[in-house]
Amino acid sequence: MLDFVNPAVFLTWLIFLPALVALVIAFLPVRGETIKWISLLTTVVVFAMSLAMIFGWTDVKFQTGEEFADMQNLFAVDWIPSFGIQYLMGTDGISFPLIALTAFISVVAMGASWPIMKHVKAYCVLFLLLETGMLGVFCALDFFLFYVFWEVMLLPMYFLIGIWGGPRKEYAAIKFFLYTLFGSVLMLIAILMLFFNSDIRALHDVSKPEGERVLTIDQLLETGVVSTRLDKAKRREKLNEILNSKTPQHTFNILAMQQMGQHTILFNGEYTLPLLGFKRSLQWWAFVLLFIGFAIKVPSVPFHTWLPDAHV
Repeated sequence: MLDFVNPAVFLTWLIFLPALVALVIAFLPVRGETIKWISLLTTVVVFAMSLAMIFGWTDVKFQTGEEFADMQNLFAVDWIPSFGIQYLMGTDGISFPLIALTAFISVVAMGASWPIMKHVKAYCVLFLLLETGMLGVFCALDFFLFYVFWEVMLLPMYFLIGIWGGPRKEYAAIKFFLYTLFGSVLMLIAILMLFFNSDIRALHDVSKPEGERVLTIDQLLETGVVSTRLDKAKRREKLNEILNSKTPQHTFNILAMQQMGQHTILFNGEYTLPLLGFKRSLQWWAFVLLFIGFAIKVPSVPFHTWLPDAHV
């Protein structure tokens, strides 16, 4: 029986169920409307799971009365420990409504895809992978994991446009790919800049008096910098090892980076633009790079010209 009391299990199924079904139907010897019905049912189940969190039909709930800034159902599992990369997810008052909306729109979009007759199996597989990417983006709290979901979201879109698009589908797909590739590269640069300048130790400097430390041990544990699979005693022991390390402890943890940006000077180092001599702080440059990457995807002026071709 699935442990839907555990946020890690519930959110993982919510996000990866479409991808799992996509993998299954890719090898099923069925065609046509059967695959469409399976895909539609999958999107309905995912939407029902999001509603279950709202209305309390499951033990993994989203408390609507909590502060928007409070992270709920947070869990962390070590993924690539040597690089400080975690399978870290959670929801808050901004991300969860977008998760529910994405799940609902996926149901509508799959229903609207019924007239598709060309390569139906491939279409449904790509569509379900796209849904997993979109849902994952809104849950990921590790920047590396976020970036993986971001790219997973873009690749199916490229093929969906290029194969099932309108009269100028090849042009639209290539234009979409080039724009989003440019945005993805800028985002990756910003993420790596923040990662290599981050240091978990700065959030609880053991050399400072207790009252001068940014976060307490318990507050730091709430950011998910240590795997939530461990019991509390082992988590505190692991965190103490990190804090007493002699080398910088870099992290992709978005919640920890948020605290570093607000309460430390880790991201205040100045960088100068070559040739132009334009000098700004690291966090200023990171914001600009991330802003351009997101503005391309939204898309906002002047990065909006791929949208009409792609949507047609």
